[in-house]
Parts: sequence; structure tokens; C-alpha cells
Amino acid sequence: MTSAVRDESGKLIMESVVETRASTILDFIDGLRGKLCVAMEEGISADWLYNVLKPHVTRRAPYR
Repeated sequence: MTSAVRDESGKLIMESVVETRASTILDFIDGLRGKLCVAMEEGISADWLYNVLKPHVTRRAPYR
């Protein structure tokens, strides 16, 4: 999966391709600093990814 990290103003800080495996995704998330707000695209793995990430984020981005 492709992950993008942006600061509060929306500036792209980094972009990475991360293996779609819980341990790899959590390793990526654990390497980030500060408060974490996650937005993700709806897809076949969205429910699974939501459950993996939920305990590790500060807040979820509002649905648009």
C-alpha cells in the first residue's frame, strides 16, 4: 500500500510503499512522531486496516 505523511498544513513530508501486513504497517506508524491523524481510501481491506490502525492513532480524519 502507498502511505503519505503530511504536516498540519498539508505539506507532503514523505511517501512510502508499505507491505500490506499488520506488523509492517505498525512498524511504519511507530516510526512517526507527534499526533497521528489517519485518512484512508475505501477499498477491499478498509475494515481490516481500520481495525489495525485504530489503537495507534490520535484521531481519524472526518469522512468527506
